[in-house]
Amino acid sequence: MATGIAGVLAGIAGTIGVLAVTGEEDEPKAAATFTLTGNFLLAGYGDYVMGSNGCKGKGGYNDIAAGASVIVKDDKGATVATSSLPAGNPQSSGCVFAISVPNVPGDRPFYAVEISHRGSITATADEAKSGKWFASLGD
Repeated sequence: MATGIAGVLAGIAGTIGVLAVTGEEDEPKAAATFTLTGNFLLAGYGDYVMGSNGCKGKGGYNDIAAGASVIVKDDKGATVATSSLPAGNPQSSGCVFAISVPNVPGDRPFYAVEISHRGSITATADEAKSGKWFASLGD
């Protein structure tokens, strides 16, 4: 009887070993990710001021500054990635923030990007992945 049980256990161990080696378990594969990059412009010279950490919004735009939230949502409205604004860079057109949001799942048909609480700008997957995402606020 001990030999029979040993044989059954050996058979089970062999089957488990085959499953482990062949990878026949149905583990879902994580979607490839990308980094959404681009620029956010706070337009108009009168809408920003220089601070110790680059330019930033003033008055009604005082929430647009380094550290403000950048939220990426998918086509179902679920938050899929977050980041924050870096220091603003003053340009002739206004205060420009170089956006970079890592680990955005690459398998969605479109994305909505929201800066602070200012509403979302929608981008197709191709636009979001292009590295040229752009939005502006102000004059």
